[in-house]
Amino acid sequence: MIRKRKWLISMICLMGLFLMAFSGSGTMPNEEIDLQHLVTPAGLMAQSKEVYEMDQEAGNI
Repeated sequence: MIRKRKWLISMICLMGLFLMAFSGSGTMPNEEIDLQHLVTPAGLMAQSKEVYEMDQEAGNI
């Protein structure tokens, strides 16, 4: 019984290590993403006065 439990725990650990090793880093390729097509909604509200002031300084881009 104890031998089966040790074997099961060992197999679970090995499967976990295998998944971590071969699942990849989860990052995107080293390519730039073009965000020029995104449009800010006209009704967007600033959450704080500081954000509002920064938005006013930046102006319409």
